[in-house]
Parts: sequence; structure tokens; C-alpha cells
Amino acid sequence: MLVYGVLLSLCAGLAIPFGAFLARISFFKDRWKRDELRRGIIAFGAGALISAVAFVLVPEGAGKVEPWVALLSFAAGGLFFMAVDMALARLHTPASNFLAMMMDFVPEAIVLGALLTQNFHQGIFLAIIIGAQNMPEGYAAYTEMAKGTIKSKNKLLGFFFLVGLSGPVYVLLGTHVFVKWEAALGVLMLFCAGGILYLIFEDIAPRIAMKKHWLPPLGAIAGFMVGMAGYLYIQ
Repeated sequence: MLVYGVLLSLCAGLAIPFGAFLARISFFKDRWKRDELRRGIIAFGAGALISAVAFVLVPEGAGKVEPWVALLSFAAGGLFFMAVDMALARLHTPASNFLAMMMDFVPEAIVLGALLTQNFHQGIFLAIIIGAQNMPEGYAAYTEMAKGTIKSKNKLLGFFFLVGLSGPVYVLLGTHVFVKWEAALGVLMLFCAGGILYLIFEDIAPRIAMKKHWLPPLGAIAGFMVGMAGYLYIQ
């Protein structure tokens, strides 16, 4: 089981540098086409995030704690991510997307480790969802940081690769620490769900729409369908 956890976390984590690599490639010469593709990729990540909240984090987390704890944990996640978002805005940092990505990736990988010991199929489902959201988040984070103070794009891509390799560390925390405390795991899942929902409506969704372009939102449908397919598979 541990080997599967490490492999799944690596696959999900390496979606981050893959997204960064896609950001370096110019698929279209036309600026509008490039912008439409970028927004479509971001929308795909948003759909995957919503499916993770709807099909895994909220139902599984709520089943481990009392209803009032579930509500407080969910609200706390949203408020915490809002506070971090406000702090990043004041700092004018070019790494806001990167930090948001890590705030998703780290706790979700911990949850992945714990789920693998309890429900292997749900663990695989969550790993797919994490990878599906990490790719567009890596894309957005790389695009933002490449415009900042880091001059070498190769070094930046190498940094994203190292971040992707860190997944097994968080999975081990889930399999050896959080799995022993179901209530703590439930709180973490709901905390993540609240934070993710905040990020979707505050940061991700506003960057999807384009005037007189209707294709990018279909990326959200496709991303959600990835999670929906996984949910139907494990039922």
C-alpha cells in the first residue's frame, strides 16, 4: 500500500511541472488563441477542484465529524484562504498562484495517504483529481512567476519539478499520522474544501470568461466530468 501511495503521489505531483512545461510551449501564434487555450486549461482545473469538493472532501470529511464541526471547519478553510489571499495582494508577490497551488496540494496529498489505507479506490480517485487540478495550477503559477524576478526559465521549471517530487512526503504524513485520528482527517478535508471553494470564486473563475468566446468554460465541464467519472466508478 505504501508503494502505491508513493507512486500515486508522484503521478499527481508531477502534473505540476507538466503544467509548467505546457506554459512554456507556444501552441498558437495568435494571441487570442493562446489566451483561449490558457483560460480553457484554467477552467479544466476549476472543474476538477469542484468535483473534488463535491465527491470526496465534503462527503468524506462530514462523515468523520459532528455536523457543527463540519460547518465550522468548512468556514474556517474559506476564511483562512481569504486571509492569505489578502496578505498576498498587499505584498504584490508574483507567487500568489504558486502558494495557492501548494495550499491545495499539501493537505490533499495528506488526505490521499489516509484514504489509501481506508478505501483504495477512493484514494485512486482523489489522486486523479489532484493531478487534474495540479496541471492547470502549475500552468498558471509558472506563467505568473516567469514574469517576476526569476530570470532563468530552466531553473524555474526545475524548481517546479522538485515541488512535484515532494508528494510522497505528504502522503506519508497521511498514512502514518492523520489516519490514526479520523476527526482530524475530517476537519482537514472540510478545511481544504472551504479554501478551494473560496479560491475558485475569488481567483480562478474570474480568469476564465472571455468576451465573444464560449469555449473556455467547457474546460470546467470536462474537469468536473473527470471527477464525476471517478465517483461513478467507485460507487
